[in-house]
Amino acid sequence: PSGAGNGRALVSSRRGTVGDGRNVGEGHLRVWLGDPTGSCSAIGFGMGTEDHGYARQGALVDCAYVLSRNDRGGATSYEMGLKALRPAV
Repeated sequence: PSGAGNGRALVSSRRGTVGDGRNVGEGHLRVWLGDPTGSCSAIGFGMGTEDHGYARQGALVDCAYVLSRNDRGGATSYEMGLKALRPAV
């Protein structure tokens, strides 16, 4: 369950395509992940210190994440908060 009193739902996606991947800030990993239905920005806090050499453009990955909504400057966007990332199996 999700909602008041419950944590955010942990979601998984398989065989997503990396559009771009790079380390940002103080040890964070930023990637764009997509599939045939669309793409989304993803951030893995503290994951930039791990070896994610497989997260290169065009690579297929599996991931676990929580989805966050950002309302800034009158615009709404969504971002995946990565919890785990691995090469697709």
